[in-house]
Amino acid sequence: MSALLRLFSPAYRHALKAEAEGRYIEAARAYALCGQRRKVAEMHLLEAEKRGTAASALRELQVAAHFLAADRSAEPELLLRVGHAYLRSLQKSVLSAADRELCHEAAQLLLRSGDAQAAATAYELGGDSERAAAMYQQAGEVEKVEALLGAQEQQRRRAHAERAHFDAYRTHLELGQRDEALAALKSCLESAAIADRAEPLRLYEELKGRLLTDGVVRLRSPAPLGAAVDGAPGEAGTADGAARVQIFVGALPLRIGREPGCALPLRDPGVSREHAQIELTTDGGFALRELGAKNGTLLGGLQLHPGTSLPLRDRGEIGIGQHVTLRFQAAPSELQLELTRGLDRGLRLHVAPRPLALAFDGTERLAELHFPQGRPLLRVLTSAPWTLNGRRVPPQVQLMRGDLVELGRQRLEVL
Repeated sequence: MSALLRLFSPAYRHALKAEAEGRYIEAARAYALCGQRRKVAEMHLLEAEKRGTAASALRELQVAAHFLAADRSAEPELLLRVGHAYLRSLQKSVLSAADRELCHEAAQLLLRSGDAQAAATAYELGGDSERAAAMYQQAGEVEKVEALLGAQEQQRRRAHAERAHFDAYRTHLELGQRDEALAALKSCLESAAIADRAEPLRLYEELKGRLLTDGVVRLRSPAPLGAAVDGAPGEAGTADGAARVQIFVGALPLRIGREPGCALPLRDPGVSREHAQIELTTDGGFALRELGAKNGTLLGGLQLHPGTSLPLRDRGEIGIGQHVTLRFQAAPSELQLELTRGLDRGLRLHVAPRPLALAFDGTERLAELHFPQGRPLLRVLTSAPWTLNGRRVPPQVQLMRGDLVELGRQRLEVL
């Protein structure tokens, strides 16, 4: 714009007045109307210097960089001022992956201004080690080049270790080796850079939440998993399919109550939070202990006093509160329970301190459940084809919530 045109341009005069009064954004708009790109960039630079936070300053510097990028004849001094301000704001910010492009913009401005060392710092801040090394070399900073190349090699090793641990996690997960999968994810987190930990951390917390460690596993099947408690094969009847869910308990004592953490949680309001428990006796049998429940516990019609226990022999009924009844059958080393009255009528439990058999038709022992350290391990005993979550796997897997096991014609969901 010629000096005469500037003299008579209302927009230019308004820009000068707004600049003098410190209204830099308004001045920038007026300068833009006059085609003064460099002045627009300068106004946004001055506005950035006024801003109290690095984030708000960065927004203004982005605009300044945009106008300077389109002006190939911009003075080195202005490029240097904007580039250094851009770099300072970036160094004060917590950078995300998307912010690396901003570091690249700052580096380009500084490179155009002739400050190769500052450009190298911007590239390094943005994670572009190769360009940063080239700029440090151009600036004659040999020690920084060596340090950067060493850090780059360490980063490559860390990335390689992270990929290896993540691949191990996926392999262990698919093969049913869940504790090993969790350990691999933990190693992946330790290897990953801070900026790359969000996804492994999410997977770690998700997997940890699905693991079963309390010696209890709930299985749901479209068909009964075994014979009824009274010895007759078949499914105890409720229309909502509660009889298709069975609980296998390999750790005693077995707590019964309204508390969700109980091995047998009961939804009836007349049941105490921790109502009763089934425990092992010294001779390897089972006993029922009363835990001071408000509405009492019955064994074969006999009221148990708080804190007392009675052995469970042969078969009979347990009354929990006023509205829940459990039918039991005690074998020498296994106890079977069936909820015959209550909201979860038809629910069955198999309790034993030893491996528990899965016999879908009541006769053939197709698989066993083991509970080392409370983890449910499924060991398949048949040569029939079977899958875990649609994949062929070894004959022993660690079950967790959400698993789907298909064994022969049977389907088991882990709840």
